[in-house]
Amino acid sequence: MKQFVVLMILGWSMASNAYISVGEYLDYSGEDTPLEVRYYVEGLGNAYVASNVVTQRSTGDRLFCQPPALALRVEDFLYILDESIQRFDVGDLMDVSVELFLLDGLQHTFPCNA
Repeated sequence: MKQFVVLMILGWSMASNAYISVGEYLDYSGEDTPLEVRYYVEGLGNAYVASNVVTQRSTGDRLFCQPPALALRVEDFLYILDESIQRFDVGDLMDVSVELFLLDGLQHTFPCNA
């Protein structure tokens, strides 16, 4: 049991450092975006899509209103993230995780009020 607790604590501490900042993303993004960055952004996007479904089922609200017939791909998530970052003056936000910008981009691209 003691080993399990130690492994859990190590896992949490490692996971807390597992993000890509805006600065890192801007350094890596472009036509040759590394696979690791593409997988990370795709994972974030898919997690937001899944969270959207769960939120809608439990509360009736959605985080963003993606058209039902539209399946988003990694290229879509990267484009939405790029557009979101461009809308902000990110000079002071280079250390912020791209997660917030992707969610903002999904909400801006697929607003529920439209």
